[in-house]
Amino acid sequence: MSRTTSASPAPAPVSRGAFLAAVGASAVAGVSLVGSRAHATPPPSSTSTSTTGVVNVRDHGAVGDGVTDDSAAFQQALDAIVAAEEGCLYVPPGNYLFDHRVTVTAGRLNVSIVGAGQGVSNLFSDNSDGVLSIETGRQGQVTVTDLSFFSMRAGGGTALEAIRPIGDRHNRTMTIRNVEMRGVALNNDYFDYGLRAISQVNPLVTNVIFAGPFAGGVNRDRTDDSLLYAATCGIFIDECYAPVVENCYVWSAFTGYRLVTERTEPAPEGGWFYNCSAVGVRVGFEVRTPNSLEPGTAIERCHANGRDIGIHINRAQFTITNCLLYNSLPGDDFTPETAPEYTDILVESGWLGTISHNIFRQPFNLNRTGVRIADQQNDVTGDPSHLLISGNHFTSPGTAISVAPNATRVNVTGNMFHTEPDPYNGTPLVATILDDPAGAVAFSSDELRAVTALAEQSQQVPDAEWTTVQWHGTELDTAGFWNSSEPDSITIPAGQGVRYVKVIASVGWESSPSGVRELQILRNSEPVTAGSCVQDKGVANTPGSGDVDMQTVHTAIVPVSGGDIIQARVRQTSGDALTLDESGRTSLSVETVNG
Repeated sequence: MSRTTSASPAPAPVSRGAFLAAVGASAVAGVSLVGSRAHATPPPSSTSTSTTGVVNVRDHGAVGDGVTDDSAAFQQALDAIVAAEEGCLYVPPGNYLFDHRVTVTAGRLNVSIVGAGQGVSNLFSDNSDGVLSIETGRQGQVTVTDLSFFSMRAGGGTALEAIRPIGDRHNRTMTIRNVEMRGVALNNDYFDYGLRAISQVNPLVTNVIFAGPFAGGVNRDRTDDSLLYAATCGIFIDECYAPVVENCYVWSAFTGYRLVTERTEPAPEGGWFYNCSAVGVRVGFEVRTPNSLEPGTAIERCHANGRDIGIHINRAQFTITNCLLYNSLPGDDFTPETAPEYTDILVESGWLGTISHNIFRQPFNLNRTGVRIADQQNDVTGDPSHLLISGNHFTSPGTAISVAPNATRVNVTGNMFHTEPDPYNGTPLVATILDDPAGAVAFSSDELRAVTALAEQSQQVPDAEWTTVQWHGTELDTAGFWNSSEPDSITIPAGQGVRYVKVIASVGWESSPSGVRELQILRNSEPVTAGSCVQDKGVANTPGSGDVDMQTVHTAIVPVSGGDIIQARVRQTSGDALTLDESGRTSLSVETVNG
């Protein structure tokens, strides 16, 4: 029988027998196909589950030579364990061929399938369904450890599937540990799914590796129909209660990890991803479970590097912390201006969520958004609300944070936004800190954002006429508030999350004993409340100021939006023109407050 290939370019076809026979002897001898690895200690061999509970698959006819179809032997061995309702299936070193998937269905079954280690006990699938499917009743427990699953074709089904009915039980119904799942030919063979876990309780998935096609230039093809995204999902978890996925790696799939509810039964609780990576995917992590008051989902110390979305959260109650979020494109496609739109963290139906201490890196995409709060209802508060974005490093181009107009109670605090050019290639980094058209965010600045504009030339103020003060330079301007082309204005920068400011204006008048002096602070040409000062018959000379009379006014907190104009204007009634001082005593300062 010849193995099938379906991608181009690809190596010349190799017969299944020739390929497996070539590696069979080494694997039977306990030599890893993919490098040295730690191996499990083999349990003793037995043909009976009644004495030791251990069944050696070779005692049921498995050969493991890479040529013989061993699926019937595995089926027979597992049937023996089903009959006993419990047992351990030991898979010694070897290359075991599956021409069809082995399925087990039992109302009561506690089964452990144990190999001698990844790359040592190898299960090769040459069918479109996959390798193993185990379905138990509510009382069942399934453990699979120390095995490698290989697909010998494109679209090789599901490597491992574990199914049980919905129902509570306070134990762990599934453990998958030290398992790899990938194709034989790295440029075109793949499983559609690596692991499918359905309705398990407290399942643990640890040290699992999944890889789809990526060699032979596949990893440089980021189009929709690329083989890089041909596999559906590396680790798929549906209707599971409090799953834990840790120390796993998915490379090349449409979605790396999916924690979802795709049926109509009651929603599962919880979920934890820890130290997991998703690279070469369109979506790294997808969490889509009904919004409820049940325990939420935690994604911690994970790494996502995808094409469309890094982490997609569609539920209430979640935390995303200490993650590395990249969006790398192939080196020969380095076109930041035309790169496809990408979102590192997409929050839908969000409520009671925390996004903190993550790093958003790689300067390859100007059409990128770090955190996007979408306009989608949840079943707790309706509009997205009660979301904290704190302590993150935004060092990627594009928009750091985008918030839907209907969002409420969103707090952005203590982040760092790197707006200078990237030190490696000069690409401009964060262009828009905060896209918040409705002003829904309580924004706490990560650093001082302020401006002090100075009058460096004297200015004549006619008698009894309001005159806008002109500015000629700045002593401080951390966010581009002042532009010399509009010398009488301070402009609140858009996209910086500035929501509130305090303003201080000072003017130094030519001394005169008659008339009044008026100083006003304006926002969009209108006087600001508590931003006016009127003094009669001049002002007492400030000690050391010579013949200059000083006048200063402070505002309370002033609400502003991006694009608002702040100005200072003066008026005097001395009976003649007076001069404003140019020695630095005439200034206008604007400082952000909580944004």
